[in-house]
Amino acid sequence: MSGGGYMEVDSWKPSRQCGAVFIDQHTDTLIQRACTVEPILDKLLSLNIINNEEYQNIRAETTPQKQMRELLMGPMRSRGDSAKQALYNTLKEQQLHMMEDLGAA
Repeated sequence: MSGGGYMEVDSWKPSRQCGAVFIDQHTDTLIQRACTVEPILDKLLSLNIINNEEYQNIRAETTPQKQMRELLMGPMRSRGDSAKQALYNTLKEQQLHMMEDLGAA
């Protein structure tokens, strides 16, 4: 608390980023409804969330559902909440209708 009786903003931190929670809660649906994964991979690569090897391995999968499964079960799982938050933001940019259907804020 500062002198004016207000909580300092830095003292309040959520336990997990909302996008990471959303990705975890909707993993199965995100896999099932995946239709175009390559633009998502391009964005995550540009943000250094995934590396070139992961990018190529995911793109080598034969269907969008397999690509999304590989992304979610591989890099997103190992990189943690900040990577999941980046994926959430990317999905909201690129697949807004699906995200709204799933209840994304």
